[in-house]
Amino acid sequence: MLKNTIRVILLLFRAFVCTFVKQLIIHQMKKIVILLFIALLAPFVNVGQTAGTPTCNLSVTIDSVVVPPCFRVTGGACGCTNSLWAVVGGGSTPYTYTWSTSNGYVYGNGDTIHGACYEVWVVKVTDARGCLDSASINVVIPATAPEGINTFGNVSSSLKLYPVPASNQVNVSLGAAANNIHAEVYDILGNKLMTQTINDGAMVLTLDVSAFANGNYFLKIIGNNGQKTVKFAVDK
Repeated sequence: MLKNTIRVILLLFRAFVCTFVKQLIIHQMKKIVILLFIALLAPFVNVGQTAGTPTCNLSVTIDSVVVPPCFRVTGGACGCTNSLWAVVGGGSTPYTYTWSTSNGYVYGNGDTIHGACYEVWVVKVTDARGCLDSASINVVIPATAPEGINTFGNVSSSLKLYPVPASNQVNVSLGAAANNIHAEVYDILGNKLMTQTINDGAMVLTLDVSAFANGNYFLKIIGNNGQKTVKFAVDK
């Protein structure tokens, strides 16, 4: 009787073990199949998705038309007349634009800005997916200028200003003896701030800029036969 009982118990245990092992194998095989399925689909899962951090291929540069400063024959400045525009490549439309200068002030939010003065300009462009790129340009007075801006007769072609930037005064080396010339100083908006006569025979002109705020200014040296315009900065 005891032997039969033990035999039955062993048979039941073996059956249980076999069933457990089969179930375990089947479960592991299911997991393996699922993992293989996921691995096969992985290359296609992210196609067309925009979730997470997008892949950005946005690029921006600045093109420009820069001209010499304009002064009216009757006196006063015409203002800054330079034009800048952003050239955008890649990314997703629509784009948003922010133009600013080195002082941090924002001046425009279109792809083009007109009336840009002679300073460093920065444009930041953001596309529809949030990608961001920026570019900068230093707008300077052209080295060659049309007649009426460059140097003539009794206005020297070798003006030198120092120190740069100026704080309380700026010295102007005329490069030749003055002969019936005078100086005018304008701010970046074209407002005339100062007029000073230069004594004949003088080689150096000293301008008192202690009352000027930090920023960029234009010095115009005017003679009987022409004039020359140079830019200088005040930084205290």
